[in-house]
Amino acid sequence: NGKDGQTSLVWSASKSMPKTKSQTGNTNIGGSITRAVVRKIIHMSNESRQLCQDLFLPIGYPNSVAEGYLEYQFYDSLQGLCSYLRGVVATSAVLSATGVGNAEATAMSAAMTWAVRDGLGMLGGLLFSYVASPHFDAHVKEFRLLADVL
Repeated sequence: NGKDGQTSLVWSASKSMPKTKSQTGNTNIGGSITRAVVRKIIHMSNESRQLCQDLFLPIGYPNSVAEGYLEYQFYDSLQGLCSYLRGVVATSAVLSATGVGNAEATAMSAAMTWAVRDGLGMLGGLLFSYVASPHFDAHVKEFRLLADVL
């Protein structure tokens, strides 16, 4: 018990949180502030989850899509990220190969190297499509993975 106008701390056996006990004997849970903060964090977490669901999932999810859609979307997003990173690394390598950052390289040689690279990539894509197109329908997933690996 505290003296006149003072408050003492008492530990709650059930909650393992300090309680304040005034001279009048009323007990106020000291963890009420903590619980309010936790409730606020949970509320913000729920709002964030709802925002992400609204941004990335179709309207009416999960009732509007087939079973397994979330797993598919996860791997599709992972594939997109890997494709983006592959493009960044490839572009960096091409820019280095064309002489970007090298004082001795000319702009014309860089442009020609870039055009040749793009042209060969287009021709390679056309040739691959011609050879592999009969197999696309039966092996869609494998070709999608192959496209990202290459």
